[in-house]
Amino acid sequence: LRRQRHVALGVVELGPTSEVLERSSLEATLVNAFRYEDLISWDNDNEILFVLPDTDDKASIPLERLLAELHHTIPTARCGLALCPDDARSVEGLISGARTAAAAADQGRLRRLSEVRAFRRAGPANIIAIDPTMQRLADLVERLAQSDMPVLLAGETGVGKEVFALALH
Repeated sequence: LRRQRHVALGVVELGPTSEVLERSSLEATLVNAFRYEDLISWDNDNEILFVLPDTDDKASIPLERLLAELHHTIPTARCGLALCPDDARSVEGLISGARTAAAAADQGRLRRLSEVRAFRRAGPANIIAIDPTMQRLADLVERLAQSDMPVLLAGETGVGKEVFALALH
């Protein structure tokens, strides 16, 4: 953010079939699909994280190429992509957003966080509302923002009141 450069974070969920594959053969495929400056990390046995510096929408190209290469060996693989600063501005937000997008993707496909129905723009912040109750709340806040009605936000610590307050304003 300080250098005003784009960063993309991708998550590839391999699915249950990946447990029978050898990691070394999969890692060779990964190395061939990406640039030298891209970072690749196993998060667990079924999930790989990718940090693609200095990329924006073009970050989908190597991820889609990887999914195409994995199609025959791991047909259950799917991918999610989140962009900084467009989708999130923190590491946690990018990882969460990429995982949300991957969960919404079909097998063998890539989804961007901005394409997921659960993704909402709320002023300078983003709201990811997957739970139906949170989606209804986001819809309500969107409608209330159109009015001049006073609103009192109450809730437990850490539930995101400040995000909804920004959306209202």
